[in-house]
Amino acid sequence: MRKKIIIINVILLLGGGILLPFHFLSAIDQLTPIIIVPGVGASLNWQTFTDHGNNSWDFAPSVNDYKTLIQTLEARGYVLNQNLFIAHYDWRQSNLLSATQYLKPVIDKAILINRTNDVYVIAHSMGGLVTRSYVEYNNDTRIASFIMLGTPNYGSGDTYTLWENGTLPVGYTGKRAYAILFYLWYLTASQKLFGDNFTAVQQNVQSAKELLPTYDYLKNAETDEIIPYATHKRKANTLSRNSFLESLNDPWSMQKMIDRIFNTHIIAGTGEQTLKYIPVAPDNDTNNAQWTDGVPLPNPPLKDTDEGDGTVLLESALIKNLDIHKRIVLVQSWWRKALSLFIPHPSLSFLRRGNDDASGHHPNPLPNPPAGGLGQALVKERGIDVAYAQEDDEGYTHEEYIQNCINRGKTREECEQQLENYFLSSSYPIKLHTIASTHGDLPTTAIPKIFEILGLGAVPEIPAQPSPIQRLLQVWIGSPVAVDITAPDGTPMNEIENIEIATSGGDDPIQIISIPEPEQGEYTVTLTGTGTGEYHLAASLISDTEQTLTTKNGTTAPSLQTTYTVTIPEQPAEPTQNQNLFEQEPTTDYTLSLSQGWNLISIPSFISDSSPESFFEENIQSIDSIWSYDALQENPWHTYYPNRPELNSLTTLSPGYGYWIKWTLQEPLTLTKQIAPLEQGPMTPPSRTLTNGWNLIGPYHLFNTRSGAFETAFQTLTLNNTPLWKSILGYNNDRKIFQRFSDDDFDDAGNGYWLFVQNKKGSSVFAP
Repeated sequence: MRKKIIIINVILLLGGGILLPFHFLSAIDQLTPIIIVPGVGASLNWQTFTDHGNNSWDFAPSVNDYKTLIQTLEARGYVLNQNLFIAHYDWRQSNLLSATQYLKPVIDKAILINRTNDVYVIAHSMGGLVTRSYVEYNNDTRIASFIMLGTPNYGSGDTYTLWENGTLPVGYTGKRAYAILFYLWYLTASQKLFGDNFTAVQQNVQSAKELLPTYDYLKNAETDEIIPYATHKRKANTLSRNSFLESLNDPWSMQKMIDRIFNTHIIAGTGEQTLKYIPVAPDNDTNNAQWTDGVPLPNPPLKDTDEGDGTVLLESALIKNLDIHKRIVLVQSWWRKALSLFIPHPSLSFLRRGNDDASGHHPNPLPNPPAGGLGQALVKERGIDVAYAQEDDEGYTHEEYIQNCINRGKTREECEQQLENYFLSSSYPIKLHTIASTHGDLPTTAIPKIFEILGLGAVPEIPAQPSPIQRLLQVWIGSPVAVDITAPDGTPMNEIENIEIATSGGDDPIQIISIPEPEQGEYTVTLTGTGTGEYHLAASLISDTEQTLTTKNGTTAPSLQTTYTVTIPEQPAEPTQNQNLFEQEPTTDYTLSLSQGWNLISIPSFISDSSPESFFEENIQSIDSIWSYDALQENPWHTYYPNRPELNSLTTLSPGYGYWIKWTLQEPLTLTKQIAPLEQGPMTPPSRTLTNGWNLIGPYHLFNTRSGAFETAFQTLTLNNTPLWKSILGYNNDRKIFQRFSDDDFDDAGNGYWLFVQNKKGSSVFAP
């Protein structure tokens, strides 16, 4: 709201004749600062969530739900971090902690920078619960207007599968799905801190429990009878009791919000298929810590009503409580403004703010209870005259009111309508609004209503915004690798339309690559080692009808390249989960270089046709000879001559062996081959027996790795953790010289070595 402050010198008389001078500041247009509190999964701090990289808060990758609202407010004159603030928070933890650790500092900052005592809060989804927690449990009256957008004030049934089983809710799409999936991938697959998603959620996403419904949402899958929340919440060992919302929605607690924030509004979305009831059956596994309140049938549960925004039911978003009443307004707000100029704000906590109207003026104080209308009738019917009266621990229910109304000669329909009229009237202390919208779109679709509520005037025009993302491919990478992606049509990564690349920064970065509206077909993902160790890769594809996450792990080394193929199918018409995006196993290239004269090489993995002719193809005629050595044989040397078959005792090339090759041409030869991983099925991995003394070997590379430390490559050649090899000699094919290696040096796929073995117990087995 725009406020005009005019220079006036005044003498104010306070009790007992104390004169205190004050003045209003010079004529300035001042906008009341606005704080946006986003929903679950919208915020990311790399250091807080992953212990990697940057220690600053921002929207998570691909979270654009608030972009239009922010730009519209900026067009109205607001400036980020001056009078427009984003209250990011750790959405994993309890909302009670987020309220004091994250929201309060932003309120303090907004008040300090703008030299005001008022802020407006616009809170989306779980952000509304964070704000309510702060207001109800802290004696702070600085929030002049509070707007909730799709806040699950009584919970959301979607959260049931996440909390009781670790399964991503079918109603979670877009940013919330990616944020939770990414974090669970980080905990389980990347860092291996937990063995399953259920344990990870229970230990690290406590906020999920605070989103569970407190309305009746479970029903017997066999009898279709509703299971009242009031009964199952008291069941021993239950996971689904939400004591946080029980306390937050207690009329005494809720009345504190009414008393501290006069101007409270709820904007709820409707018209989208939303989950209301979950049919459940007992879990037959008595040893299972999951599904304490029943296994959904079907699983995932089906959305069964359009009275909601796709995630939150109308009955959960809209607070309709007969035990809350309009607050008493003790002092006109303009007096409070005047006093605040020379009395510190905390000393004004006994004052109560009036409600601003659309023009920015303060109406006359309203009595409590509201005079006339249904509000007074309710009090009369109940025979009470205090705001906080309760008849029992559940408060005064809607059904009790309707029965009292029916007893006075009205029909049920008339009584229900009368009750609904009260909740929509000016007498009800929370203003309720319903619009057609999905949950994620509410920060955009509610902009006209937000401007109306806050008295910001006409909604300014802003440049046309991109259409909401309907389908999103994300690739997550844990170091030590760099990533490159090629689209199905050959477009390189830096030219893919609207691609977004986010990185944690730091020495061991995590990367998130987002590709909106991905093409059908095969994306090529190439990982290049930047260090030595295990890498972690995941591909996630989410839309309204699919939730897919596929993970891969492997080992890498500097400059080692490993290639994966991510296949994007046609979007399914019906809900689909757990498709395999990695349709092909990764392939890893290695290079063989032959220069004129002798060269020492190896064949690091299986080849479909192991004959020298097939492997070298037309180049075989430029080879003088191929030699191998096996000391266990009576004649240890075996040879192959392309043009003298009568001398050939070497007919196949196999992994694990080294080969001397004499190249006859002056022009060098470079061959690029692929490492073939171990195949599934009844196939024995290769091995060979080595003798004491010198052995001509080639290290095995059967796990899509191009290089590795010798101590890893020769790990089967140990006895009581003591290496059985005493010397490793390699050969530089270009310089034509031998070189000695140590245990922690790296071999590269395609190289051959002389290995000296000393085993007092006899021969040794060399295997992958």
